[in-house]
Amino acid sequence: AEEVAKAEKGVNSVVKNLMLPPPPPPPAAAPVAETMDAMASAVKDAVKDHPTVSASVADGVITLTGSIKKDKLTKLMMTLSSLKPKKIDNKLTVN
Repeated sequence: AEEVAKAEKGVNSVVKNLMLPPPPPPPAAAPVAETMDAMASAVKDAVKDHPTVSASVADGVITLTGSIKKDKLTKLMMTLSSLKPKKIDNKLTVN
């Protein structure tokens, strides 16, 4: 706006008195317990089709135990990785 005003014919000076509102506060993060519950639920859903796999979630770490067929492991790991855990502790036996 200042540049446009200065470019007008006959304008000798421009006083900039623009005031912008402060930016909005960042959105509130979900409580940690709520996030952990959501992750635990998503992990439970991810392993439901793998009856020989057990999974637990603690402090953002997913621990896998049991056994899984090699051709199923990649898909499961990709699904769990998409949940963005701190770590996946894979103790699975691959057969």
